[in-house]
This record gives sequence, structure tokens and C-alpha cells, in this order.
Amino acid sequence: MKKIYGIFTGEYSDYRIMGYMEDRKSAEKYCALKNLNIYGDYCVEEIGDIEISAETDNVKLKYYHEVVFDFQDGDFKIYKMRKEPTRYHFFTGEDKPTEFKVQTSYTNLSAIHLMSTSRKKAEKTAQDMMAKLAYAYAELGDIEAAMAQVGAKER
Repeated sequence: MKKIYGIFTGEYSDYRIMGYMEDRKSAEKYCALKNLNIYGDYCVEEIGDIEISAETDNVKLKYYHEVVFDFQDGDFKIYKMRKEPTRYHFFTGEDKPTEFKVQTSYTNLSAIHLMSTSRKKAEKTAQDMMAKLAYAYAELGDIEAAMAQVGAKER
């Protein structure tokens, strides 16, 4: 079994992986230098391979994306999608519902949570939902009425 040496730092909820090396001595030297120059406690941990079982091979992954839009200057007809390609969770089991949430105060943003096989499809579906909201708002002139028409809820 091949080993790698993880380089970690932090405490409690701030504990994080900084990287890894294939040679323990190199990893220890790296940590020693880091510990000289900054406040922190870089450390090395040996990490082994994880073996994939037949059960793991048969797991069907599902993806639940969050696509976020920011409204420009409080205008609910003008919005911009954030470029956040890794804003999703993967899971297995029962499907999750699509949720369309709009925050009408403070930050003026919209978040759409939906299942999709790819980020590109999730973003396209979310853009279509936002276009429907913008159209409903342009027609009705009231964001709460527009949200009700397209099935969005207050965030």
C-alpha cells in the first residue's frame, strides 16, 4: 500500500489540509520551516490508500447544486449569476426538492437549490427560473406577487 504524508495545520473547526508529499522527511522539513515563520502548528500525518469495495463501486451519486444570483441595485429584473462551479453537494439516497429562495432585503440575492447531473445543466435551469421571476416582476410590479407566481419563497 502506497503512503503519502499529509500536511495539516489549525485547531478544532479551523483544522485544514495544506497539501501532501510522497516523502515523510520532505514533509517534516516543510512543516519545520512553516512553524519558524508563522504562528501555527504544521504537522505531518501518514495517510494510506482507501480501498474501494464492490459496494462503493455500485453507489449512484446524485448532485444537489446551489446557484446564486445577485440583483443589481435592488432591481429584481436585473441579475447576475455568480461563477461558483463547486457550489454543490453530492449524496446518495432519496432525491431532494428544488428550492427557489429570494432574499428581498439587505443583500438582494436569490439562491436556487436543485438536483442535476451537471453544473452546466443546473445553471441553465436556474437561469430559466430567474428569467421567469424577472418577467413576472416586470408584469406585476410587485416582488412578492412575482415570487408567488413562480413558486419562490423568501430566503
